[in-house]
Amino acid sequence: MKSSLITLSVLAALCGSLAASASPASAPGVLSESSPLYAQLQQAKDAFACEGGDCVFKLSDQTGPDGTCVTPKMPRIPGNRNPTMEEFCNYHQSNPAEQWEMPFRASQPLSTTVPNGKLVGCIVGNNLFAQEARLLPGWQGKGYNATTGVFTNLVQLGLLDDPNAYPGKFYPDYDPVDGVSWKLDYSVGSTVPIIGPVYNFVMDRLMPGRYIRNMGGFEDHMRELAPGIWMGQVYALPYMLSWDLALGNPTPFMINVGVPFILFQKCE
Repeated sequence: MKSSLITLSVLAALCGSLAASASPASAPGVLSESSPLYAQLQQAKDAFACEGGDCVFKLSDQTGPDGTCVTPKMPRIPGNRNPTMEEFCNYHQSNPAEQWEMPFRASQPLSTTVPNGKLVGCIVGNNLFAQEARLLPGWQGKGYNATTGVFTNLVQLGLLDDPNAYPGKFYPDYDPVDGVSWKLDYSVGSTVPIIGPVYNFVMDRLMPGRYIRNMGGFEDHMRELAPGIWMGQVYALPYMLSWDLALGNPTPFMINVGVPFILFQKCE
């Protein structure tokens, strides 16, 4: 009888071990529970398309079998069913930015894909602000690290290949106009006591950043439109007095500046 109990306890332990190893959080390509994004996503899961209410958040560069990267299919454009990214971008840079408002709003509930790795693309739209934003030297896209919750902008200027420009944190966040999106937060942190908030305000809104630009007065909202294809919109924060993007934002409201960007998952 005693040996039977020991055998049963061993079997139970083995079953528990197998169940743990097969848990969604440990499956290939699934966001780790140790990521700072994990708890935030659990709180915001009502905004995501979760089968049966059970959310499994997969990394964008590991959505294929056994966590492999899947190269997205480039959307067709008139007269071209299989455009290159350059052809796609060139076409949409000559069209109104407003055409992207409906796809962005329609991408709810959000996909359960977490941006990770390099996403490359372009700024689309033919309005003044989109054209001005395309003057940002060497912008190629964005890089995401779901382990840390940090993103950067990818900049290439001749021989300079900088994958760490204009960093910030990304996380799901609610906006009263757009609902929940992935927020790309450029806020500058400071460890200086007392003057920290003043320092942040000046650095974010008044001082030029790297490459004679400063992104601290802005934040991006981003969603996945189709597997491996993401769209973002740029917002100017209240009282953003920078000279970037024409006149800045002297109002107490957050303003969509009309600069949509499209990103495609890059498989290394």
